[in-house]
Amino acid sequence: MSSKCVEAFNKLVDEGRVEYEQVPCLCGHQETIRIADRDCFGIKQCVVKCKKCGLVFNNPRMTEQSLKWFYGSDHYRLIYEGEDRSGHYEDCYDLTRGNTIIHLVDKVKPIDSIVSVLEVGCGGGWNLLPFVNRKMRVKGYDYSAELTSLGKNQGLDLEQGGIDDVKGSYDLIVLNHVIEHFTDLFGSMNKLMSHLNDGGVIYIAVPSFDKRSLQNAHNYYFDVMSFQIYMNKCGLTPLLLRPQYNVHLSGVFKKDNLAIRSVSLYMNYWAFYIYKHLVSPLVGNINKIVRGLSGSLKMMLKK
Repeated sequence: MSSKCVEAFNKLVDEGRVEYEQVPCLCGHQETIRIADRDCFGIKQCVVKCKKCGLVFNNPRMTEQSLKWFYGSDHYRLIYEGEDRSGHYEDCYDLTRGNTIIHLVDKVKPIDSIVSVLEVGCGGGWNLLPFVNRKMRVKGYDYSAELTSLGKNQGLDLEQGGIDDVKGSYDLIVLNHVIEHFTDLFGSMNKLMSHLNDGGVIYIAVPSFDKRSLQNAHNYYFDVMSFQIYMNKCGLTPLLLRPQYNVHLSGVFKKDNLAIRSVSLYMNYWAFYIYKHLVSPLVGNINKIVRGLSGSLKMMLKK
């Protein structure tokens, strides 16, 4: 993170050169509680929590036009990754990221049945490289000219642009830390699903709400329940949902009818709740007991 870039951006905000807009919550409610005035890096950004559904979101937030300028000018990368980024980007092509997605998708849809993959917000295309190695047809879009150029140098089919530029249909759509940036969540997801083949799936990863994840470009912050609820409202059913490291959530979804979605939603939520609040703590406590007994036994043997 570059403090100079943060200062420069805050100056643009103070001068009124970055456009903002007031918005209601995704549930339509307008009453909120303010929980922060700056993001985790010190960028001026008001963050609120809906009094009705509890969703956390930026309000006011940058307009669609301001966001496109923000990403296209690479201010986003400079602020959050600093000026010396070349080594960081090269390290991203180690296949780890894409293979993680392949591993999760394969649990609900045989990976060998997937022929075509689309990623919107693909950065330099590092998530797509393992799919290319499996001889799949891939296409990626990103607003950053620098990153799409970097991906093209890796032999990837990338294009500078966003959802409105997408063409064709795909068996798998990847949205890796993308939907939290949408200004029109329901409209954007509806457009993307029109590019999903019958029987296809969508992989989605998001940051959950945590003060470490507050960013001026993150319009929404989900927890496990709101993640499912709002993907459900987009017409998606979770086939697999799991937490990732630190403050991240990910899931594999499919298009489905309303009745099936509603049942699946609550089944997945309670399975996740039981794992997080009962199974995981129990396993952790058992491990602590085992380590304690092991330590005591070692001390006894030494005596």
